[in-house]
Amino acid sequence: MKLKSRKGSTLLLTLMVFAILMIFVTFISGFMLTENKQAMFHQNKMQAYYIARGGAEAVEAAILGMDEDGVEELEDKLKNGIVDIGQLDIGGNKAYVTVSKDGENILIES
Repeated sequence: MKLKSRKGSTLLLTLMVFAILMIFVTFISGFMLTENKQAMFHQNKMQAYYIARGGAEAVEAAILGMDEDGVEELEDKLKNGIVDIGQLDIGGNKAYVTVSKDGENILIES
């Protein structure tokens, strides 16, 4: 009689272990998916940051490379407000850049 009751308990124990393992696998899979989404979000955020920074640096280099007439023309445009540079192609991506003036400082926003 003891042998028959042991067979049933072995099956029950096996099913319980299997259920616990399935819960564990489900938890780990959910955790992995969440981590993957966060990594992709962070990657996209960093890519956008460097594209914007590249656009601002390109405009800065263009301003620093201007002759005196170009600088005066830019100064005249800045007196009227924000100068819209528009979209720049940065490595196949687009950066939208504007230039404004705050006192004596020229602000480049991308």
